Amino acid sequence: MEKFNTDRDGGSAVNIWKNSGTGGNSHIWGKAASCAGILLLGICLSLPSRAGDQTDIKLTAAEKNKLDTFFSNFSEVAMESFKQNSLSRDTLLKFALDHILYNDYKSLKTCDHGNAVIIPLAMVDRVTQRYFGRKVEKDRKPQYQIPAASGEAHWFSQISKLTRVGTDLFRATGVIYVTGSGSTVDAHANPASYKKSGEDEVDRQATFSALIKKVGTAKTRYILIEYQCS
Repeated sequence: MEKFNTDRDGGSAVNIWKNSGTGGNSHIWGKAASCAGILLLGICLSLPSRAGDQTDIKLTAAEKNKLDTFFSNFSEVAMESFKQNSLSRDTLLKFALDHILYNDYKSLKTCDHGNAVIIPLAMVDRVTQRYFGRKVEKDRKPQYQIPAASGEAHWFSQISKLTRVGTDLFRATGVIYVTGSGSTVDAHANPASYKKSGEDEVDRQATFSALIKKVGTAKTRYILIEYQCS
């Protein structure tokens, strides 16, 4: 039998006797156990549920179109897959240069008899900040010269599902399609409505899974944290 002193309120001491038998002060231990159980239950209920944190988001048509466009920026330049915290400098730079060539070709200066274009570092920084929230940090150059190649196909993405997985973090899954260059197909239309005829033929090419983060206050947008294409 062991004796414990517990001081409460800086004054009176309460003596609790631990008895191995069924008699004595076992009722005190019963009350203590009940209180501990209630306290433990309260703590468990107050902790966030991992499964509960993952909530499917119901997108409006406008929100879906916005995310379709966001992810199409990656599929149209064949963005390489990368895990969270593993995006390389070369992959980041390649995306920026390809994105600028694809979307801003007319604004670029040409060289080498029109066979190449010059892309200023400032344009690269704007693109990487916008889509990844970071800049190319190593081996920065004032400008980059790349071949002025033009694509023969139009790639686009459509989001299928968006799930909240944390504070401002979302897991997105979707499908990547391809159609002929210059196609007038609606990239946001229901895939079932696509008519496979002539240059407007639309083919399902791959699926993607991405982790994105919502940033900004006045005007919210997303940046890409992880991207897997298969």
